[in-house]
Amino acid sequence: MDNSGISTQHLRPDIVNLNVGGKTFLTTKATLISVPDTRLSILSKNSKEYVPELGVYFFDRNPDTFNFVLDFYRTGELHLPKHVCGATIRNELEYWQIASMSIADCCVASLFKFEDELEVSHNLKQQFETTDLEYTSDQLETSKWARIKNVLWEIMDRPKSSRLARGYSVIYMSFVITTCITFILSTHEEFRSSPVDPNNSSRYTEIYQTLLEKHSNSKIALMVGTEMVDSLRILNDCCAMFFTIELVLRIIVCPNRKAFFKFWLNIIDIIVVISMMITFGLRNIEHMVTNDQLLWFYLFIRGMIILRLLRLFRFARHFSGLKILYLVLKASIQELGLLGLTFTITSALFGGFVYYAEFFHPENFQNVPIGIWWAIVTLTTVGYGDYVPVTTAGYIIGALCAVCGLLLLSMPIAVIATNFNDYYSQNKIREKQLTRKKTVFETIRKLFHFNKTNNKFTTIGAQSTLNTPREAGTSSNTDGIVTISSEINNDPAAIQAVHLRVKNGGHALNLKNGGLNAKSHTNHIAVQPAKKKNEAFKNAVTKSIK
Repeated sequence: MDNSGISTQHLRPDIVNLNVGGKTFLTTKATLISVPDTRLSILSKNSKEYVPELGVYFFDRNPDTFNFVLDFYRTGELHLPKHVCGATIRNELEYWQIASMSIADCCVASLFKFEDELEVSHNLKQQFETTDLEYTSDQLETSKWARIKNVLWEIMDRPKSSRLARGYSVIYMSFVITTCITFILSTHEEFRSSPVDPNNSSRYTEIYQTLLEKHSNSKIALMVGTEMVDSLRILNDCCAMFFTIELVLRIIVCPNRKAFFKFWLNIIDIIVVISMMITFGLRNIEHMVTNDQLLWFYLFIRGMIILRLLRLFRFARHFSGLKILYLVLKASIQELGLLGLTFTITSALFGGFVYYAEFFHPENFQNVPIGIWWAIVTLTTVGYGDYVPVTTAGYIIGALCAVCGLLLLSMPIAVIATNFNDYYSQNKIREKQLTRKKTVFETIRKLFHFNKTNNKFTTIGAQSTLNTPREAGTSSNTDGIVTISSEINNDPAAIQAVHLRVKNGGHALNLKNGGLNAKSHTNHIAVQPAKKKNEAFKNAVTKSIK
């Protein structure tokens, strides 16, 4: 209803005239006080919203969303419109001071769904767009050495930042694959050889025989008493040298060493490099024979070198699929924890049952730990067959154990699949938004040329300049000056918001929110022409955003 069509002088005393965003709503005082401790229930003529000249209470809010608020006072039930964004609903409830617990059960899911989507979106932004391992603009502006380190860091840590970085990532992955192959082949006897000294071959034979006599384990004799063949050893040493130099260089050029040493992959790198250095100094077989503690320490260090395989995750972390999988597992941690607890209890239960079911067969399931091992293998439907029940009671317990395993493993799958779908869908939307913003950024780069001498951008084919603001939010109202107010990182895809206003040749051009109109979800440019000048400039921007 329009306010102009109502005369407040002829309204009953118990009628309250509410004007919300220019639209009039009439209700009674009894209706408003039916929900206490809310904004509308405490209205009086002393309220700041009261307009005495018109005799109305004016609220500068959206009148369309006010309908469900007023219906709550009338009916006592708060039902939410399905077509309104959850953020809008939450803001309206906060403004009108209505508790979210008042929402009807049939509608509360829509608000919770919005909150879940908001949490997913926040987690994605935090995982993909925030990092402590980058140089600040102040560091890059004040230090030439920082700029050099930043270039090296971009090459070594961000494979998608440039062609040189892509080339380096190919070289790095080649070394990772090579070191994995050398590790696998080094355990095969065909790629091992005796470190025979031509001048003292009899001494080696004596030491090797002593090793075999002291340790009947052929694996120990192979790993300690032999070396990799020359070709494999050279490859392994080259890889060790490359990763050592690479690690030292990354520590030097890293922008934040504290954050660097907190990242688990960097810790793995340090452990592997130190382990490889130690093994180089423990190649003397004679010391291994005479010192058992040194032998076991050597084998332990050799085992730590297996962690080199985790280097494959170094660049895999830049792929969105793995990051989404990590976020899904993190979001499902409670369900996975419950699964682990239930699995532990169930395996112990069936392990004890099968032990007593096979009690009169002493050669089978000698103790409960073996029964638990059998239960775990059965619950996971692996079934190695190393231990099997032979009694009727054992068969029944085995069947129940297998069925319980199917039920236990199927329960968290639905939760994990739902979380994965939520994160995957939200990430697709995020990537589309970043693509739109990147398009705007590339448009700015094409239309403006940066002049390093005066630290300004100059429009191509025009006389306007673009001041480079030191802080986001800087603006200028001078004709011929172009101002960008944004949060622009070194990565154009990380642009958060772009507001470009060009006063050039008599027309004003606006790019807001990365060229994306949130209401229509279409590319949007507002152009205010005054004179037909620089049409090419205007058309270039329009074409690039479409």
